[in-house]
Amino acid sequence: MARNVYDSETKSAILNAVNEARSAKKKWPEAHKAAKEAGYKGGLPSLMIMYRKARSARRGDRPARGPGRPRKVTVANSYGMSAEIERIVSDAVQARVNSALDAAIAELEKMKM
Repeated sequence: MARNVYDSETKSAILNAVNEARSAKKKWPEAHKAAKEAGYKGGLPSLMIMYRKARSARRGDRPARGPGRPRKVTVANSYGMSAEIERIVSDAVQARVNSALDAAIAELEKMKM
């Protein structure tokens, strides 16, 4: 199949017709009809390709895709810090348990006499 080559005026008229149709929330087949009226001779898939290429050329400053998955962040010496916190908490709990046991033993000693 021969490739259709459009002059700049016809191509801009086609793209304007498609842009107006898509801006009006019309579906692609309706935009294809508007492009046919503006002088387009191809099918719907090639119209979509032409429109998206022209649109991406206009938005050349934007990247085509967003950034990828963020890099995995590792914290240096994370195990040492959590071990230190665990040791501090364990010491505090042991101190409270020991003081409660000492108090209970003292009460029992008073009862014994």
